Amino acid sequence: PPPPPPPPGPPPPPPPPIGGGPPPPPPIPGGAPPPPPPIGGARPPPPPPIPGGAPPPPPPMGGARPPPPPPLPGGLAPPPPPPMPGAPRPPGAPPPPPPPGGAPRPPGGPPMAPMAPAYPKKAPVKPSQPMRQLHWGKLSDMKVKGTLWEKEVDDSKVAIDKDELESLFATKQPAKAGGADGEKKEDKKKKGPEMANLLDAKTSQNTGIARARIKQTDAELAETLRTGGDGMDADTLTSLLKILPTEENLEAVRDYDGPEESLSQAEKFMRAVGKVPRYQLRVKCMLIRATFDEKVAEISESVSLVAQAVKEVRTSPALKKVLQMTLALGNYLNGGTNKGAAWGFKLDTLSKLSGTKTVDNKSTLLHYIAGLLAKEAEKGNSSGGDGEEKTTDAVLLLKQMPSLEQALRVVWVDAGADVSALRGSLKQVENAVSSDKEESFKAALGDFHSRATAEEKKLTEEHAVADKGCLDLCAWLAEEVKGGKLEPEKVFAALHTFALALEKAHAFNVEAVEKEAKKKRMEAAAKAREEEMAARKLSKASSGGSAAGKGGGPAGPAGLGGKGGARPGGPRPPGNGPPRPGFGMAGVNDELTRKLAARGNGRGNLVDGVKDGLADGSILVQKRNESFGRRASMKRSAGQGGSHGSAGEGPSKPPPPPGPPPPEP
Repeated sequence: PPPPPPPPGPPPPPPPPIGGGPPPPPPIPGGAPPPPPPIGGARPPPPPPIPGGAPPPPPPMGGARPPPPPPLPGGLAPPPPPPMPGAPRPPGAPPPPPPPGGAPRPPGGPPMAPMAPAYPKKAPVKPSQPMRQLHWGKLSDMKVKGTLWEKEVDDSKVAIDKDELESLFATKQPAKAGGADGEKKEDKKKKGPEMANLLDAKTSQNTGIARARIKQTDAELAETLRTGGDGMDADTLTSLLKILPTEENLEAVRDYDGPEESLSQAEKFMRAVGKVPRYQLRVKCMLIRATFDEKVAEISESVSLVAQAVKEVRTSPALKKVLQMTLALGNYLNGGTNKGAAWGFKLDTLSKLSGTKTVDNKSTLLHYIAGLLAKEAEKGNSSGGDGEEKTTDAVLLLKQMPSLEQALRVVWVDAGADVSALRGSLKQVENAVSSDKEESFKAALGDFHSRATAEEKKLTEEHAVADKGCLDLCAWLAEEVKGGKLEPEKVFAALHTFALALEKAHAFNVEAVEKEAKKKRMEAAAKAREEEMAARKLSKASSGGSAAGKGGGPAGPAGLGGKGGARPGGPRPPGNGPPRPGFGMAGVNDELTRKLAARGNGRGNLVDGVKDGLADGSILVQKRNESFGRRASMKRSAGQGGSHGSAGEGPSKPPPPPGPPPPEP
């Protein structure tokens, strides 16, 4: 069977008004149905009365003011409405509460004083004698509000045994009973005042080390910061900025009311500096002044290098010629592909020339271009000026762009950031000068700001001109600026790398040509030596044959070489040892004899005979033959004198005249 129908209830709420206002509240259970929505822009009706309460007041007539709200429970009067803006405060009325964040600063008035701590100062608990300190990180009064230290932790509820605590953690133990001996021991231990130790050990040590490098007393240093003097350099100000007291350090040393001798050097320094108003801002402004000239010089040098490099690239004839030759060769190599017929190429193509090898893999397209440029230079067609007509463009490329090597090290984005940072630092100095009350500080930093502002404007203009030149260069080389980030150093690096590679390729080609010429000279010299050796052998052979046909050399001694006409190099008689090597070389001996005779007649040189004799090994043979010849002549002379007039014998031949003495070995 179908389910029973639901019991009748209140009608559903009407749809929201057309004007987009909030929906009415839900109906009260058991109450009357909600009223219909207002028509047009009429005011919505008041909410229904609460059960058991008083009926609502009737609506006001016409444009009358609505009735005041009902009184608060307990008979308390409602607070008065806030006064209209600009209305005078009634007499006897309390001042209005301050707006959130503190009172506004009056226009043109003095700088706003530091805000008072957000939490009241806590009363210190002082022990009866100096105690060993706990070096903790004290929470600033301004940071207490809203933390657990405000309400959840209360140290006043802790009961402390002061006597026990002092006996355990006192810095100076009480004197023991012992009369004069105890007093003497105590006097020996007492060497100086007890240190306050307001700072932790690490902070005190680091501050003391850095403070010792500043050659000024604490009073002089504080006075320099107050007046803005220029007695400290950039390194000193940088070290000073690192050891300036923080808020916690300053609060620790400012509340100290003990003897000054108990403070360390770091604590005295922080107390002296803390008395200078806005000491940290003053040190920053003085550091900006000390480093301004150096920064301007560095940025100006970088901007000038980039501008000069842009000018050199735009005006280099060698670069245009090399790019033109590369384009022609590339179009020819790519003529059969869709990469041919190009009007230009990207700059990174220059780094790919060395990757295109020749057929024998011994050279590349880069070396080929260097060779073509060298041939053009030999014809006097290079892009060099007076006196450089025959200098190849492979060498002129670097000469015409000398600033590339230094300009590629300049990161242009960083140079622009440095200019902006310089402008911001001068703005900081301007604000500090305008809001400071110390006239000496305003005068010292004001003069610097006026001068520095003029230099900064000039530097900004130079950077803008160079930046436009870099944009024009990228457009001239068809290089895209990706993401709006201009990076001319990449263009300079690509051109410089290519120029170096082209120059090395030219040097390689020159060295290869020299090696080839040297190889040809060596081959020609070797061939000439071979022909000379062959002619010498042929000459020696012909000389030996002619001597053998005539019957040998001069007559040897009787009984040694046979009868007259026998070679002196013949067999030796028995009893004189084996025959010596080298004998029997008739042709060599005849040649040596002729040379010696020519030398004796003044037509030769001793060196010629010695050199040739050492060359063919016959110098010893010559000397032996000469010795044997002299001895044989002497014996023949003696024999002829004894047998003179003998029958049957004809007149004997006179002995040959003695020759010149042999040369000393």
